[in-house]
Amino acid sequence: MKYRIFYDALLNGKSKNSAVALKYIQKMYYEENRLREQNLSDSEFIKKRKEIIKPIMNEFYDCMTKTQPTVPESFKFGKALDYAIKAWPHLMNYLDCPEIYLDNSIAERSIRHQS
Repeated sequence: MKYRIFYDALLNGKSKNSAVALKYIQKMYYEENRLREQNLSDSEFIKKRKEIIKPIMNEFYDCMTKTQPTVPESFKFGKALDYAIKAWPHLMNYLDCPEIYLDNSIAERSIRHQS
């Protein structure tokens, strides 16, 4: 998840709701890390991920779709909402694949080192 776009929106200061979005994202990261620390089998990991993280994601999505009409598209937070909502179906695929992490910085760093 592009955590950074919501963080940048918070720094911009034009939308207090960006702090709410960041709290959802932080909660997802926290729960993901807790699950990974348990060294579960893939099937158990996916099951627990769906039990624990999917409800957080659903609540976050509902919050974003309710908030989006109230935020100008020109605001950084408006752009962050637009990006996340459009990418949501792809983000939900993460729930079914234990190899996928919420954070893509590992992949981004490896690409940068290859170039």
